[in-house]
Amino acid sequence: MFLKQQISILERYLKDHVTLKTEVMMLKIQLCITGINYILKYIQIERRTHSLRYFYTGVSGDIDFPEFTSVGLVDDEQFTYFDSNIMKTVPKTEWIRQNEGADYWDRETQIGIDNHQSFKVHIQTLKGRFNQSAGKLWHKPLEGQE
Repeated sequence: MFLKQQISILERYLKDHVTLKTEVMMLKIQLCITGINYILKYIQIERRTHSLRYFYTGVSGDIDFPEFTSVGLVDDEQFTYFDSNIMKTVPKTEWIRQNEGADYWDRETQIGIDNHQSFKVHIQTLKGRFNQSAGKLWHKPLEGQE
């Protein structure tokens, strides 16, 4: 009888103790869920996809157009421009003008100058392959990411 009584007391203790532990754990989980719901309700996280593209145009021949131009677009909005007549990359939107300093524009200008030189080589190569020493020739590749 004594052993049964001790087992019964132990079972009630464990039941109460485990129940108490479970209730505390459930309360913690409920608080976490409430906190997460609060955050999700009041802070909206928006995931968007953006695109970045550059259009390059190389031209040869005697026409009234720069030999090389480069146009940068973010989400189909032009934000930079370079051509071989001005030999400088210039901002085309207020947000890029306000957020980038002289170092950025110097780097972009150097990239434009390097691309211009590459295009001159490509144009000469194309002229040689097509056996064309005179006339107009256009080369318009596209570079971009989405």
